[in-house]
Amino acid sequence: MALQYLPYFFSFRSLQVFMATICVHSMHMLVKCAQELHARAPREGKLSYSDVAEKAFVYGAGGTDRGRRWAGAARSVGRLSTLACFFY
Repeated sequence: MALQYLPYFFSFRSLQVFMATICVHSMHMLVKCAQELHARAPREGKLSYSDVAEKAFVYGAGGTDRGRRWAGAARSVGRLSTLACFFY
């Protein structure tokens, strides 16, 4: 069933290359953030996507109170976006 759409899918190679570049760049930034946050708080252990989002708000930008207030929301957005990726 899906094979009938294969020629259509490969006709947009420039779009595929653009989207792949964005995905790889985003993952690279996420890994760099996780490494830096792990260096700031080594007792945290391994960080998931939502943990990286939360800890970035807690420890990032000098750890201001405004950022700490939004840490829980950032964690929820991280979990929801991961869930959306599984079902998309």
